[in-house]
Amino acid sequence: MIKKIFALLVLLTIIVSALVILSEFNFAPEQPQGATIDPDFTEIASVLKSLDQVTAITDAIIQKADGIKYQAVDVAILAFNPAKPDQKAYLVPIAKYFELGTLPASLTPVDQAERADKRISDGIRIWDELFPILDKYSKYIGKPLTPLVFNSENDTYQQYFESLGFYRNRTDPPGKIHLLPYGYWWYPKTATGPTPGPIGIPTIFSVTQAENRILSKVARLEEFDPGFVGAKLTEAFEAQDAEKKKIFVMVFDNMALYIEASDPRQVKLLPVPVLIGSPVQSLQQRNMEPDNTFFQVNGDQGYNVKTIFANYAETHSGLAGKPIGNTSKTEKGFLQCFENYCLETINGIGKDGEPDIRLLPYGREYLKIIGKEANLPIQPTPTPTQVPLQSRKTRLISWHQAADVISGKPTSIGAAVFQNLDPMANVNLYTTIYLPDGGQQSFSMPPTNGSGKTQVDITGLNIQANFLNYDVCIINNNNASDFCVSDTFYYRP
Repeated sequence: MIKKIFALLVLLTIIVSALVILSEFNFAPEQPQGATIDPDFTEIASVLKSLDQVTAITDAIIQKADGIKYQAVDVAILAFNPAKPDQKAYLVPIAKYFELGTLPASLTPVDQAERADKRISDGIRIWDELFPILDKYSKYIGKPLTPLVFNSENDTYQQYFESLGFYRNRTDPPGKIHLLPYGYWWYPKTATGPTPGPIGIPTIFSVTQAENRILSKVARLEEFDPGFVGAKLTEAFEAQDAEKKKIFVMVFDNMALYIEASDPRQVKLLPVPVLIGSPVQSLQQRNMEPDNTFFQVNGDQGYNVKTIFANYAETHSGLAGKPIGNTSKTEKGFLQCFENYCLETINGIGKDGEPDIRLLPYGREYLKIIGKEANLPIQPTPTPTQVPLQSRKTRLISWHQAADVISGKPTSIGAAVFQNLDPMANVNLYTTIYLPDGGQQSFSMPPTNGSGKTQVDITGLNIQANFLNYDVCIINNNNASDFCVSDTFYYRP
């Protein structure tokens, strides 16, 4: 009887403590459109960005009772206390309320006995791949709550700390660490406050939140090229991918976009052409015709793709995926299918001397395959993707290529500049790399060529392999701010 009473008191203490901490956060129930990180969190956000991509999922709010400012990002909850004399900005230790005392069946401790380097904190052994991160940022991370564990549900190694969680995909090389989406597990607000979701699968990530993130991605794609995604055919709905993992999907005329429930930070494209039965062709030898680009797949075999299609795929954020066949001839011109969408040339020769290109509207075919009807009215026949845009509108895109240790090819960063959809030559750009220690290093890029493209090799960074944030900027000579875009790449010296 005494033991039962003691257990009940412990449980009540945990519940009261949880309600106290929950009452401190009064986030809005839906993600604001265009939420940005508050200036008071600039320094701590730069720390997070040196470890992984970071996205604000609420605007900052100030609690009237204590004057502390809070903001949710996908990987953490940020706090700013102006009354603190030293470290005003910090990460809220929300994982203390994730009930990690008893691990779920999906989390299995990993035996690190054979690893020579050993650190113990609060009786818990630290994952050796986290040593460099903890050496720099331990004051933000907090105490460990679990040993190194393997998550069988999403094939990752993980370790949970009070304010941040870390994971690596089993198939990735050691040291390729990402942050667990603590912010999404804590958000959104329920009737009694934010509630953490089950460890490893943030089921509290709602259909509405998924739709907001997908629509935000679509807005950016359409800003660059109106008509690229096509008309919306469905609202977001829950589905499963090929590995039976939970995903949220939205279908458009030309493609289907989705978010994984287990890691909702990245919007991806479903391989619609493959799913509706487009044949994956056998590999061929390189075609030496000058207007072809060869995509190597296995040894000296791969697919021969018309360069106009290869360029289109590259300049549209690389979302096409890999080609699933060679370019074929049609009555209208040529057809090229990639994993995620298909392209064809139409209407003969365009004004720039190149054939006009459009995406095939396979969205409705995909809905038929999965037995789901479009819940929005049928739209008019899609117009060609390359339509007139606002006059003098400049667009900048960037990309990066990984280092190749075998050939000695270094990491490189490239960019392309367009006005409307026409390439701009002789534009001066530079890229700035943000280093893990808080420093930065800039590289001038050669002027853009006739295709609007430029590229620079990234060498001489005095760091170990790491994920780095970078900006690519157009130099503005009119006393205005430089126009920049941002991304992340993996640097391997």
